Amino acid sequence: KRSKLMQLGDQSWREYAIGIETFVSYRFDNDFRPFIAYNLFDAGDDYVIQPNFNADPNDVFKRQFAVIGVHYLIDQDTQLYVEARKDFGDFESNNKQQQALMEQSEDDGIAFGFRYVL
Repeated sequence: KRSKLMQLGDQSWREYAIGIETFVSYRFDNDFRPFIAYNLFDAGDDYVIQPNFNADPNDVFKRQFAVIGVHYLIDQDTQLYVEARKDFGDFESNNKQQQALMEQSEDDGIAFGFRYVL
């Protein structure tokens, strides 16, 4: 948990946030590489978007998701992949427009692709 004292003019408040990001993978001899990842960022009870000082301090901003997938390494520079993302986030605000902005990039998804590195 991290704490930071914020001050604007004669007003001050303490802001708390916690976060964790994990990623585990293993490359097998047949060049398949499965992985799992987890990400959590909880802006805490005193959530205020900086520098948007008119945000409701009771807003909830908790980004949380897990990703699972497998990559196939064709060669050193080329890979095929499939990944799935499950969203567990919690975004709440009395201002529904603000809530929509917080939720904008958070959703479940599946990705299939081909990656080539130059």
